[in-house]
Amino acid sequence: MKNRKLPKTKLSIYLLKEGCEENFLTENHDLEEVDSSDGLYTGIIPEKEPEWVEKFFLSENINLTTQSVSAVLKKTIEFKDETKHFVICFGGGYHRINKNAIEKRFGLKTALTMGNIKQVRSINKKDISATPKIAQEQLSNTSDINSFTIDFQRDILQGVTLLLDQTKYQKEHFGKTITGTDSFSITTSNTYKNIEKLLFKLYRIYKSDGYKKKGYDWIDNINQVKDTQEKNKLDELLLDEIKESKAVITYAPTGIVNWKDFEGFSFKSVDPEPDELSDEINLNDYLSEEKLKKVNSIKKFKDIRVNLISSRNDSGGAYWTLYNCMNAEIDDNGRKFILTDGQWYEVDTDFLNGVESWWSTLNIIDSNLPAYRKVNDKHNEGAYNSQQADDYNVLDKQNIIITGQSPIEPCDLYKDGEFIHVKVYRSSASMSHLMAQALISSILFVDSKEFREKFNAKLTNKLDLAEINKPTREKYQIVLAIITNKNDFTLPFFSKINLRTNMKNIERYGLDCRIEKIQGNY
Repeated sequence: MKNRKLPKTKLSIYLLKEGCEENFLTENHDLEEVDSSDGLYTGIIPEKEPEWVEKFFLSENINLTTQSVSAVLKKTIEFKDETKHFVICFGGGYHRINKNAIEKRFGLKTALTMGNIKQVRSINKKDISATPKIAQEQLSNTSDINSFTIDFQRDILQGVTLLLDQTKYQKEHFGKTITGTDSFSITTSNTYKNIEKLLFKLYRIYKSDGYKKKGYDWIDNINQVKDTQEKNKLDELLLDEIKESKAVITYAPTGIVNWKDFEGFSFKSVDPEPDELSDEINLNDYLSEEKLKKVNSIKKFKDIRVNLISSRNDSGGAYWTLYNCMNAEIDDNGRKFILTDGQWYEVDTDFLNGVESWWSTLNIIDSNLPAYRKVNDKHNEGAYNSQQADDYNVLDKQNIIITGQSPIEPCDLYKDGEFIHVKVYRSSASMSHLMAQALISSILFVDSKEFREKFNAKLTNKLDLAEINKPTREKYQIVLAIITNKNDFTLPFFSKINLRTNMKNIERYGLDCRIEKIQGNY
């Protein structure tokens, strides 16, 4: 007789940070402790009629209500001389977990250690080079990690789904497919009666740092700051820079947002009035400049709740603190720190020195283009570019559309093989735009005859037919012309990474790429 298959359950397991075993739930959670000995907390959200029933259908005869249940199980294990605490979430339990209490990347490192690196299904990553970008890539079939577009220098790998390495680990305990983010997600036959044994194994695997031996040591180019005193110091430095208007901060949700279901962001309550919603997350939407000057602790930003409002039921779903949505960069005694997803990370010293060494040897030359001035005390790159019409083909806003490609501006100015991309340096985001435009234009010019034909149609002095058919790459230069009024021009660290990566990618296509500085009189 065949052995009866044991039923399996999908579990999402989190490791709690040291000292957070008592405050692992959110302050306003609606869970009740069922049994203190088992560490089980449960809750039921009562039936509720979505507001769209009344707003759109204008009828009280439609009986549509929703109800959900949540549970959180906390378990403790002893590992050598350590006492470690885990939580397992069911239903809506994840939303009741204090996100600052969980160990970041526990699941990711465990999954990379346990998984078959040649059978990866999907990845989640966050590019923090300049304008933070969250992306998910998924393949129809499993493949090697190299099949995914990961930039090891500027991407934080946030999640991975891959097949279990069954030569080392038993499928009956961990399932065939595992997912690692902050949590470790598996399908297992273990139950609450023997879950501690499974948690012990997982923690031993996590502590082994086996992912490094598989070539994933690059994820530690950016390491989480765990010392409480150091984190507090960084928070104080950031607050000082915010109050002095020196901080360069961008804001972004900490997870992937379903924009089809997006109504807006709210800073007040879960069910705000429609006119209280904002399309973007911004500090100024909540704190005026006058109020900001009175803030004396970074805790203020940790207390501001940013709610993601759903268009389906006019209520809040995911939410974060404003602090968790901040992306910032701090220098402290030669060390580089970044804040993202509510966590401070320190850039590896060798990695930092490598980037700074590259920057120090980068030949930034003074441009032959005339000095830039504002128009009516406002920046106007278009007007500046138009003033160069006697000497250059002005292609600013002259988009080219080719099959299967979004409209792309080939460059701002062109002359004798020089594609000149002009940008006033005002922020990291402006640099990201400049570099993205230059890279995409360069790739299309090399790869697409249709692009070259439409580009040629815009030129006064036409390209030779031979160049249209197959360009001689050595004849062309990509010029990143940056307008700045600073003699000691520099960039934020992750903008430097972004620049280095994009320049290398352009040069891989056989095109010369250089930076020129245009004097800005403003």
